[in-house]
Amino acid sequence: QVRSGQVRSGQVRSSNIDLTITSNGLADKIKNWKVLPEENLSDHRDIYFEICKTKEENEARTKRVRKSWKIDGEGLNIYRELVRKEISGRGRHWSTGTLMQKIEEMCNSSFATCRGGHPAHKRPVYWWNRDIAEQRAKCLKARRTLGRGRKCRKTTSEQIQQLEDRYRMTKKELRGHIKKAKQTAWKELIEMIEEDPWGKGYKVAMGKFRKETPPSKEETKEAVKKLFPRRERTVWQKEPCQEK
Repeated sequence: QVRSGQVRSGQVRSSNIDLTITSNGLADKIKNWKVLPEENLSDHRDIYFEICKTKEENEARTKRVRKSWKIDGEGLNIYRELVRKEISGRGRHWSTGTLMQKIEEMCNSSFATCRGGHPAHKRPVYWWNRDIAEQRAKCLKARRTLGRGRKCRKTTSEQIQQLEDRYRMTKKELRGHIKKAKQTAWKELIEMIEEDPWGKGYKVAMGKFRKETPPSKEETKEAVKKLFPRRERTVWQKEPCQEK
């Protein structure tokens, strides 16, 4: 799809055609397409347009969870064999969506999936939930918008103040969600300890208090002696140089 417009310069009276080329799926979502009148010292003026997405698309993007897998040696060998069988010779004829779907299926068959989309070395805390994840995404979006607004020269001080207030409000709501989730999760842990003393509550407590007792002075001295043993000082005899 192509959208075009003409731009006329008042003194020269010449026109240049400006184009915005998009895909068929995105063309219907472009609204308020227009050429801005501000001069930018170029043959073409700046083009402004908005991409309007539906509410369902925005919600799906917010709830999208990044998927990750635990990579190990055995699973990597299985994955390589699947790549040779499934993709070699045929993958170049597939679309991007089909290729990504095949790769995800092969990863699911070869590796163990990390829960909640978190990496294996960074597990979510026990009080984390979906509401906090959604509110955190809103907070990050407000912070990015505020950062872009501060960098833009056209943004007025009133608009920056509104962006700051919005970011401050979303951040406050995020803290409220976290505080409420911690209280609820802690009560659930206490109830779980009564039923299963060695379950999740025990693991959380051991994770918090997993600190080894520091060594005593005597143990420290013994360790230093073993690592840095003392040796007798070598005395070198000085002999006068003999002239030849």
